[in-house]
Amino acid sequence: MFHANPNLLALVADVMGGAPKLSVHLARHPSAMDAVLSPDFFDPPPATDDLRLELDRTLAEARNFEDVLDLCRRWANDRKLQAGVQALRGLIDWVQAGAALSDIASVAIGGLQASVLDEFAKTHGRIAGGGWVVLAMGKMGAYELNYSSDIDLIVFYDGDVVDAPNPDQTHRAFVNLARDLVARHGG
Repeated sequence: MFHANPNLLALVADVMGGAPKLSVHLARHPSAMDAVLSPDFFDPPPATDDLRLELDRTLAEARNFEDVLDLCRRWANDRKLQAGVQALRGLIDWVQAGAALSDIASVAIGGLQASVLDEFAKTHGRIAGGGWVVLAMGKMGAYELNYSSDIDLIVFYDGDVVDAPNPDQTHRAFVNLARDLVARHGG
């Protein structure tokens, strides 16, 4: 890969030498290097709506829930690498990179909600007559995420669980749903 793309080796050297968190990210997700070869990698970060459409197209390829998780994780890793490399190279500043990372997290969480809810229903039942909203706090809520940031979320819910072994346990069901969403985001 480096022989065919000498600029890629220079980029990896820049990342390893100048961005410790980004180099850890790249070491944990080496498949993200494929994204560097895409023609739009150095274009400015896309708008949130464009990210949503892109993730929706990506997730449409999923055959099952595990595919949804893997595809979402890969998509998020590729986009996080892009934002970090662009900031490292001075194409965007770190404030713009923080906003891009926040957009990526927000779109990934939103993109997983329906699949997590469907998978959740297999074990805990459907949630009828209500809904849920995920509110980002901290660095994500302020659109200042960086590679060291935790993602702090609050889940507000309303509704009753139906088709479950214990339908009166709405609170426990939503706690489990929030846990599953956070655990599944993983990217």
